[in-house]
Amino acid sequence: MASSAGDGVEDRLLRVCEQLQIPKETLQITQVRLGQLRNKPEIDEENIDDFLAAALVLSAREDGLPVDEDTVASAWSELLDDREITITEQRLDTASVYLDVDEVPPKPQALADRLGLAVEMPDSLVDVAHRILLDAFELNPEVIANGRSPGATAGGALSLAALVNGHDAEDVQNVLSGASKTSRVAIENRAEALKRLLGDRLQDERYQMNAETEGEVAQPVETATATDGAGEAEEQSASEPDEVGEPETPSGPTGGDTDGETPATPTPEDTDSESETPETEAEPEVTVQAVEDEIDALVEELGVDAPTRLLARGMVGDAVGEVDVSNATELAGATLVAGLRLNEADTDAGDVAARRPVEARAVVQTLGALDEAIDADIPSPSPEEIVADLVAELDLSDAVAEESRRTLERYATDEPDSDYTAAELAAGSVVFAATVNGTQVDVERLGAISGATPAFVTDAMNDIVVSLCLGLVAGEIDYEECSWTTDLLESELSPDLGDSRTGRAIAVAKTYTAGREGRHVDDATLDAVLGTE
Repeated sequence: MASSAGDGVEDRLLRVCEQLQIPKETLQITQVRLGQLRNKPEIDEENIDDFLAAALVLSAREDGLPVDEDTVASAWSELLDDREITITEQRLDTASVYLDVDEVPPKPQALADRLGLAVEMPDSLVDVAHRILLDAFELNPEVIANGRSPGATAGGALSLAALVNGHDAEDVQNVLSGASKTSRVAIENRAEALKRLLGDRLQDERYQMNAETEGEVAQPVETATATDGAGEAEEQSASEPDEVGEPETPSGPTGGDTDGETPATPTPEDTDSESETPETEAEPEVTVQAVEDEIDALVEELGVDAPTRLLARGMVGDAVGEVDVSNATELAGATLVAGLRLNEADTDAGDVAARRPVEARAVVQTLGALDEAIDADIPSPSPEEIVADLVAELDLSDAVAEESRRTLERYATDEPDSDYTAAELAAGSVVFAATVNGTQVDVERLGAISGATPAFVTDAMNDIVVSLCLGLVAGEIDYEECSWTTDLLESELSPDLGDSRTGRAIAVAKTYTAGREGRHVDDATLDAVLGTE
């Protein structure tokens, strides 16, 4: 064995990963897990190598890498002078508990076996899929690790094996999708990636199944499930399984038997019975698995790095049941944004909301509850910081920037318990400041940049306008020091802006300003003040 008394455990991790061609993403996840392990009182310098080696196996399985525990243990043991590493299933179970991993992932080869069994695929064809996985890993481990899920990668290998051996790829992908709870598109994408990587090698005899065992791929049987590792609970493909038959012809009279008579109107009993039928498209249950699956899907779509993915998934166990959300997507979005902010990434709530039918404000509001539940000090940009970003992005004047900041300060004094998010307040203040300064801004663009829903930006701006206008008239804002009064009469802030309350507040402020300036107001302003049409 090589002498390495001075080597640290992280150095051994790096050397093992280099020797076994472990991809960078998998290494990064395991490095994060090293930090988690060091925080466990049960783990010390005597056993941390054992648990970190087990953590590497877990990370490799999660990424679908065909690297078994014996290979990792052997490579790790070579770096230790005084003992050998043994990675048992019990060790993997214990490590998964320490690392908040719900269950030990199956080996990629075992995953392919289960899927193959589920669709009654010939054993020799499954063997071809094993070779595809191993050869692809040897050529470029990153291609394997970059898959949406181990289930998608295993399904892609089986699909490619079937295609190379003359089966219809689309039919096979549909069947595998039903068996693995993985979308057909994800399986198709994985098969295509493996096909591009292996290229002309796929013509080799190595990828041909034995002639005597050739057969058709059957429809899935109830053998593999997401629970036993056959796949991930991902979104279903638009192509549904074909085994659903036509409905049976009713035994009673049909529309053709009634000789043109109008069908009877349902009785109250019929109506009540139908109304008690459960909805078929209910919101998915908010479980740890559902939230983690949604995180994984968002990570792939947004191109988020592996450490952030792990950080987000690590929050889920404490958040489920503690954070009140409508569905798994809201919590997944919030935990992912939390991870992104903690890692100082640019992606934020607006980017997540753009990928799912959820409002950015729901994600942001969930972030606040999440911060309380996990006590993580999640960074949250202030409205002033967001104003600075908006001004820079839209190349607005210093006058607009300064007025926006003053507006926020005044509104915070008047409405300290506002329900608006920081992004909504920032965008709303910029709209107000730009308007009184005669600058045109697009609310939709402000919303896109800040991650705020445009409708809430408008609502925030209206409330800001009411607060400032009434504060001016009530003497809470010093007229002589107010920067926007002289611009108010010429600005596009008119009594027909927003709802009646907003319009009247503007009209009152304009009337007050006109009196102070020795000016007159128009009829529309007077009508708004008087409450007449």
